[in-house]
Amino acid sequence: MTLTDLCPICAVRVKDHSGELAIARCKRIAESGINYNCCGAGPHTPGEVRVMPSGGDSNLILCLSCWTRENQYRRNRNRELGTFAQYRIPSWESAKVYDGGE
Repeated sequence: MTLTDLCPICAVRVKDHSGELAIARCKRIAESGINYNCCGAGPHTPGEVRVMPSGGDSNLILCLSCWTRENQYRRNRNRELGTFAQYRIPSWESAKVYDGGE
């Protein structure tokens, strides 16, 4: 399964995503700012999430809104840290799209 097989809002497989109930669910998610694939605190941008390295072998999986907030935190924190300990500030455009671990 690829990302193109999934609804960009609710991440349900497109072939299983039909009818008024599914459309209503997507509308509620989009309006509420929920993104079940994002591990950030929200509010979220619906749809795509990307992989942000967070040190060692770990990563954050973030929507665009959470990505922006994380980078702002890193910029602010870098002002207090020595050069050797500063965070990288990766761009959204350079990040890998999260594929759900498949």
